[in-house]
Amino acid sequence: MTQLDIEIEPEHQAIGARLGLALVDGDPDRVDAALSEAATAGLDATLAILAVQTRNLVAALMILQGLEDTRAVFARTILDAGLASDG
Repeated sequence: MTQLDIEIEPEHQAIGARLGLALVDGDPDRVDAALSEAATAGLDATLAILAVQTRNLVAALMILQGLEDTRAVFARTILDAGLASDG
């Protein structure tokens, strides 16, 4: 999968998908449950879940906004983080 040599297992995909659906549905109990699963899964599993979530986010943004606007979303987030750490 990556240079970290972490495999994305079906269980990681399922947790990532449950978290995404819970967020879409606005269900805080399901969001909490999915985050709890991720938090207790261990570092490698949590990184795999993060990779699934990131892949899904990028895919959705690319469909909705295209390449340049998707890149701009992430660039703005990096800038916002830099400003927040300065303040």
